[in-house]
Amino acid sequence: LSLGAWPFALKALFAPLVDSYFSRKAWVIPCTLASGALWLWLGHTIEALVLSRDTTSLAAALFAVVLLLAAQDVAVDIWALELLPARSRPYAPVCQTVGMGAGNLIAHPLLLLLSSSRLRDPPVLTLPRFLWLLG
Repeated sequence: LSLGAWPFALKALFAPLVDSYFSRKAWVIPCTLASGALWLWLGHTIEALVLSRDTTSLAAALFAVVLLLAAQDVAVDIWALELLPARSRPYAPVCQTVGMGAGNLIAHPLLLLLSSSRLRDPPVLTLPRFLWLLG
């Protein structure tokens, strides 16, 4: 599980790369599309990966998704600083933090509710369907 945290922990090391090459949109859009494609692929193959105990492929796919999302996060941070006027720049991290907190506050209980077999059998949301929806 710690492998999944590496890209966000080390994003300060590859932030200069994201900042130096291409425009912000050239990072955000491909990272979004590629991570979406990986989520779709995982939604299609997750049960086979789990049943075959292919942890290497699963870990590699999840690491790739987190790496893409970390690169996207860096690009969005830089883009926000470029778009905002100087007097509004201090509010960018606050908005991002509040948005992440609100998203987590809404998404996690909703995911648990929709995937609960106690609420409905079979559950409304299965793992493959959830991963497919992420894509």
